[in-house]
Amino acid sequence: MLNRIIRAGTVAMAMAAALLFQPAAATAADKPLVIAAGPELGVYFPVAAALRLTVIDAKTMAADRLSITASAGSVANIDGLRKGRYDLAIVQEDIAEDAFRGAGPFAAVGGWDGLRSVMRFHKEALVLVARRDAKITRIADLKGKRVAAGPEGSGSRPAVDRILASLGAGDTVKRTETGIDNGIRALCRGEVDAAFLVIGQPSALLIDVLARCKSRLVPIDGPVATAISQSMPAFQPMTIPGRLYPSQPKDVKTLGVDSVLVARADVDDDTVAAVVAAIRGDLWLFRNLHPVLSPITDEDLRPDTGGLPLHSGAARAFRQAVTVF
Repeated sequence: MLNRIIRAGTVAMAMAAALLFQPAAATAADKPLVIAAGPELGVYFPVAAALRLTVIDAKTMAADRLSITASAGSVANIDGLRKGRYDLAIVQEDIAEDAFRGAGPFAAVGGWDGLRSVMRFHKEALVLVARRDAKITRIADLKGKRVAAGPEGSGSRPAVDRILASLGAGDTVKRTETGIDNGIRALCRGEVDAAFLVIGQPSALLIDVLARCKSRLVPIDGPVATAISQSMPAFQPMTIPGRLYPSQPKDVKTLGVDSVLVARADVDDDTVAAVVAAIRGDLWLFRNLHPVLSPITDEDLRPDTGGLPLHSGAARAFRQAVTVF
């Protein structure tokens, strides 16, 4: 399993890099469809690359019509969609719902009725990874510790803010607001005691961190988890299986949230329908491009994002029978 995850992660990152640097379209009519992913060390970036490769392989869209861009995460992706910089984006389900309603990190700018859901992808875990010498074995142990909480624009920040608030630890935790790469480096160097991230499972990044940086996964459960699920219903109990990571023999209880593909409502129906049809038609290829995608079924692809409407192009594609490419 370990070698498979590392190989898949390496292949996915190489694929993502190769796909990112494609020649620009020559005319405005051929302007690329821009997919916002996330940090290059995270999972969204290779998942976006898998999406792009599957669509191109289905020959429903030319290679120079699709491009991928890295970002700080879900909140930044929504902001880029709203400003017209992106056409599609992979985001956490709770962030998409907050953006539509004008809640959470979008309370100041208000709701956006131009956002639409397209597909649902993998489930992500809210992960707290801590140095073993920091003596953090439960969420309450964060009081007085140095914590990498994630940068502004990441999907983990709203959940982390609520966790720290529910602990009454907001004033005692020494927060570092940094990207996933710098946060992990700080953890490994001993500059912080723990780091939060929301990431699909299994994760090649976590394999490396747990093995190289003398760290452990800390459960997020009990009253804190219940409070988060009640205030953020998209987060529900999830278990990271024991031995998924070599240094983590026991199950770890935490919270999970779905990742979803969203689009601006004004993106052409035919374009969105082509993307959905390509993934449904070659789901075998899509699932085999990254380990987090392997459990996905055709039924899983249909989004259930509360009050967020389904894009009309996606709705059309889901009504049609699957065409195998």
